Amino acid sequence: MKSEGKDQTSTLKRQVDEARTEFFAAMDDDFNTPRALAAYILIVGIVEEHGKSLSTESAVMLLETMKELSSTLGLLETDSVQRREFLELVNMLTSLRDELRAKREYALSDRLREQMQKAGVIVEDEAK
Repeated sequence: MKSEGKDQTSTLKRQVDEARTEFFAAMDDDFNTPRALAAYILIVGIVEEHGKSLSTESAVMLLETMKELSSTLGLLETDSVQRREFLELVNMLTSLRDELRAKREYALSDRLREQMQKAGVIVEDEAK
């Protein structure tokens, strides 16, 4: 049974390596995106075909390869997620600062503004 698992893993690794090589060859061929996507879809097909019967080692290998290829294609927009989270944090801190000012806790409000400025967020007070 263990030899079956090793055989499956080595077969899958070979198939994934071939698809990965084809993917990057397509990208090197004047960014031939349709050809690259076809190679990516081959890997998706491997995942669908084997599904829950994948060993942990095979699943990790497939996941890492899919992440790498997805990132190359710009399918995983982690920067936009990080940017959205950053903006949410800035909005929360700005609201907190507004609450502090409304309670006339100016010293704490000023400290928060200074810390935000150190992080590159410029906060300008407006006269009410």
